[in-house]
Amino acid sequence: MGGMSALRATGKALCVVGALLLTFVAYQLWGTSLSEHSAQARLRAELNVQLHRHRTASGSPTTPTSVGASEGDTLGAPASSDTAAISSPPVGSPLGYLSIPRIGMNDDVIVEGVGTDQLRQGPGHYPGTALPGQSGNVAIGPHTRRPSTT
Repeated sequence: MGGMSALRATGKALCVVGALLLTFVAYQLWGTSLSEHSAQARLRAELNVQLHRHRTASGSPTTPTSVGASEGDTLGAPASSDTAAISSPPVGSPLGYLSIPRIGMNDDVIVEGVGTDQLRQGPGHYPGTALPGQSGNVAIGPHTRRPSTT
C-alpha cells in the first residue's frame, strides 16, 4: 500500500509542476507581448504629442529620416536644422520610430536607454551616441520580439 501512495503523490506533484510550466510558457508567449504592446502604445502617444509640439513650435512639418543598410529600413525622428542643439533626452522617453520590414518590425517606438526596463518597452537608444536625425552613428539596442499571437 505504501508504494501506491508514493506513486500517487509523485503523479500529483508532476501534474502540478506541469501546470506551472505551462503557465510560465503562456506568460512568456502572450503576457510579455501584451506588456510590450501596452508600453509601445503609451510611448507612441507620448511621441505623437512631442512631434505635434515640435511641428507647431517650428512651423514646419517633421519628416522622418531614413537610415538603414537595406531598402525599406527607416529610423524616424524629428529632422530639422537644429538637431545638433538637441540635448540628451531623459532615460525612458520616446525618440522616434524604427521600421525594419524584413524582420516584421513596423514603426516600433525607440526608447532612450538600454536598461532592462527600457528594452522591455521596445528598442533602446544607447545614451552618448548620436540621436536619430543627427550626424554620427546612432546605436540602437536590441529588443527581443515575441511570436505574434495574431
